[in-house]
Amino acid sequence: MKAMEKWIGVNEWLPEDDQRVLVVCRTKKGVQSVNLAYYWNGTWHGQGSMAGVTHWMPLPPVPEAKT
Repeated sequence: MKAMEKWIGVNEWLPEDDQRVLVVCRTKKGVQSVNLAYYWNGTWHGQGSMAGVTHWMPLPPVPEAKT
């Protein structure tokens, strides 16, 4: 099994527009969550609050279908 990619800080670089990624969000109270999101035109979009996105990671590849 291939190891997961490492988390990338949003201050290091951002994903390409419309690329689906995992993001880490942190609330003002310090609670962290992981969400599926994409970055488009300078704004994060996804399920739940996209405020406080600190890191992102590419999605792993989809498993191959066995026939």
